[in-house]
Amino acid sequence: QEQRLFLELNEQTEGAPSIQERPIRFVNLRETAGWSRSSATGEPAAAAAVLPKMAALIAAAQRPDPEPVPVVTYKSQGRVLVIGPADRAEAAAQRLQDRLEVELLCTPQAGGRNGTGVSQQRNRLVHAGVPSRITGWLGQFEVQWESANPIDLDLCTRCNACLEVCPEGAIGLDYQIDLSRCSGHRACVRVCEAAGAIDFQRESQSGEGRFDLILDLREQAAYTQHQWPQGYVHVAPDAGEAALWAAVVQLRELVGEFDKPRFFQYKQKLCAHSRNEKTGCTACIDVCSAKAVRSDASLKGKAGASGPKVRRPDQQHVVGGQGGGIIVEPYLCVGCGACTTACPTGALSYQTPTAPELGGRIRTMLQAWRAAGGQDRPGAPVLLIHSQERGSAFIDELGRQTRLGRRGPDGQVLRGLPARVLPLSVWHTASTGLDIWLSALCWGAAEVVVMLTGEEAPDYRTALQEQVDLARAIWQGMGYAGSGVSLLEAAPTQAQAHTALAASAVPSLEALAELDKALGRLAAPLPVASAGAATASRAAPFKPATFTVLPEKRATLEMCIDHLLGQAPAAAPDSPAPLEQITLPGGQAFGSSPFGTLVVDTQACTLCLSCVGACPQGALADNPEKPQLRFVEKNCVQCGLCEKTCPENAISLQPRLWLADEGKARKQLRVLHEVEPFRCI
Repeated sequence: QEQRLFLELNEQTEGAPSIQERPIRFVNLRETAGWSRSSATGEPAAAAAVLPKMAALIAAAQRPDPEPVPVVTYKSQGRVLVIGPADRAEAAAQRLQDRLEVELLCTPQAGGRNGTGVSQQRNRLVHAGVPSRITGWLGQFEVQWESANPIDLDLCTRCNACLEVCPEGAIGLDYQIDLSRCSGHRACVRVCEAAGAIDFQRESQSGEGRFDLILDLREQAAYTQHQWPQGYVHVAPDAGEAALWAAVVQLRELVGEFDKPRFFQYKQKLCAHSRNEKTGCTACIDVCSAKAVRSDASLKGKAGASGPKVRRPDQQHVVGGQGGGIIVEPYLCVGCGACTTACPTGALSYQTPTAPELGGRIRTMLQAWRAAGGQDRPGAPVLLIHSQERGSAFIDELGRQTRLGRRGPDGQVLRGLPARVLPLSVWHTASTGLDIWLSALCWGAAEVVVMLTGEEAPDYRTALQEQVDLARAIWQGMGYAGSGVSLLEAAPTQAQAHTALAASAVPSLEALAELDKALGRLAAPLPVASAGAATASRAAPFKPATFTVLPEKRATLEMCIDHLLGQAPAAAPDSPAPLEQITLPGGQAFGSSPFGTLVVDTQACTLCLSCVGACPQGALADNPEKPQLRFVEKNCVQCGLCEKTCPENAISLQPRLWLADEGKARKQLRVLHEVEPFRCI
């Protein structure tokens, strides 16, 4: 809370090292730990109950800063295009013109003399028409528009004589003609003969321009995706003056150079998107809410595709596109990380922070919690992952209202974050997935909870739920109690909220009360092993793992599976049935299961081995000595390239986690199909 004060004191203190030499770290213990109440009594939580959590939060804050990542730079000179009806566009331009270079694109509206129209002073460029194409981002927008307006705004002197003589009132102060009301008497043409601005025989005109910013005042936004490009702002007619002023303030600040992290790293050699012009995994393309990922499958696997593709100078920033795979546009990427979460191979990885850095923070928190006496308290800790902005706002406001003893609509006093719940802030909750969650469970967390706040794209909720279903199937399939991983709704799904006002709104007491109830479920201790599997062989406490998260997602997942399987109640020697396999959910909207096997129709398969060449992960292999199709299940990511490549349609996918022979069988080469070679005489 006093971060600014201490930083200023450090700067003003003579001889004090700079924050670059000696970083000053801050951690919020008040709202996240101190201001909570007992779930049983409703009284302020005892110090002993929250000390392990405080130790965990302090330990995480003391970790060294992560390595810097490359940045993406936007350059804006302040050229803004305002799109919309003339009166609204002109009103917005009046508020922007002292800071920005404004142009107007006036869209058609009902004719007549009611609207105020554009300014009579020719102090800015005014175009008329309908946008046909808008591409780009902050500093690099390209706009194309089409106009069927008989009035040429470049020739028009705005004398208003045409408005005076038009009996139908088809011409407005936006100097566009409503052709549905025009009767064709052409009095306007005659009165404008000197300027020659009106010509009903003129063909439709097209225009284009480059802009740094766009303010769109039409009813429908130019983009249909959830996340719009940086520099594009839409304010619908019914949004109100407050929303328009917020947009104006936002745009006025977007002049100069701006840096943001390059949130991702792409390794094309790991990508399972395409081979031989066949498309496999499309999880990242389907889930991206900013349309920053697109396919470049045309050359992948073809002769000559291995060499570098020469890019135009304006494409040097593009990631990927070296002859197939995917292309990621870093200027459109907003850092949600959903593509990295959905990616089954780890070809796309999140960089702010990296998986090893985030895993290190979680591991540090859980270790500090145990070292501070948490292991002596009932129940293991719960990891609560929330977003850095809205998630933190919910938690901070809940802490404040809890401290004041506020009650929800049902009269129940708010209790705040339970003592065993460790909050973890990330840029976006969609950036964490199966590898991070299972690692946290391996390190001793009783449950991982991902908090949703209504700011997420609908597709992100679907993708996260699919990841939760996978994690839960593995966790419960091995015999562990509880859900393992779950989603928590802090607020209902809201309509698209792109304005600064919506982003800064304080959570209501009703929303906080609902969140408090959901958090109350996490206060009760939950055993790691299921009660049904409490055999003598599983009487010992769950032993936390010692491994660290690796940059390679698949390697981390393998360590998680091995550790969980080693202590799984369902894998105990005296378990009623041996743990052979876990059926995993398949057919998800954003990628299939990352684990599974192949089912080969041996009657149809001719052992042409086209599937072997198509497999991007080396899961399929031939045998140089004899006709065999061999398979390593651990390497299979269920991308479907083999299934689509097979000319006989002899291959089908089967999502599962095969755990035979204590998990060793899935790591070994096995034969899916073979034939005896013909013995020549």
